[in-house]
Amino acid sequence: MPRRAACRSSSGLQSERNVPFTRPSLTPLCYRGQMPDDPAAAPGRVREARANDAALFRAARDVFAERGYDAPMSLIAERAGIGVGGIYRRYASKDDLIRELRRSSLEDIVQTARSSASDAGEDGAVALFLRTHLGQAGGHLPTLLNRSMPMTPEIERLSEELHDALCALVAQDAERALVPEGFGPGDVMAAIVHLRPSASDDPDEDRALNLRHLEYYLRGLRASIADPVTIGASMSWDDWMRHNSMR
Repeated sequence: MPRRAACRSSSGLQSERNVPFTRPSLTPLCYRGQMPDDPAAAPGRVREARANDAALFRAARDVFAERGYDAPMSLIAERAGIGVGGIYRRYASKDDLIRELRRSSLEDIVQTARSSASDAGEDGAVALFLRTHLGQAGGHLPTLLNRSMPMTPEIERLSEELHDALCALVAQDAERALVPEGFGPGDVMAAIVHLRPSASDDPDEDRALNLRHLEYYLRGLRASIADPVTIGASMSWDDWMRHNSMR
């Protein structure tokens, strides 16, 4: 498997990997449904169609977060206030709908990483990113989005953007001595995987538990700066992608 180009801190030092790289996949919500241009369509009807699309997407996100892949499409339609046929007019299959959830979820986490870099407080950018993402992620949705599905150019592009955004987070915190040496974007994503399992049927309860465990993790992360962890090795981005790829 080709190797990904290394992250660089602002001082220009490499933190991991070599080149060249073929973008991997990934996962991990705001819908950008594409409405066809129709000059004959009245503005009111266009707005109504877009509102229905947005309602469908929100309902799908919530129902899949609660029920996982086996959630019935009829329940999604009921939550969205449309008929089941309305779903299949927009998406040919359940997997097509999940693929769109996957794309927008990745788009959302990229934006979270970028905003965390600019809004970081005294705890640092990595801590803000993890708190924000784990506070938003719900139920079964992360596991659902890790289902193996065909790659698309847009997912490849967003995956690379996430890698670069996480590199910036880590480099920013490394300069402030807020993360241990060798900590990288793969470690950030591995933390999310371990910290966000669904333990109950109550999304709020899960979120509170995940955030509590995150605080334990962050305290241990800070302690490891002075007392480095010697077990195993830091997870590179390539290693994380190999274990969690959506291909």
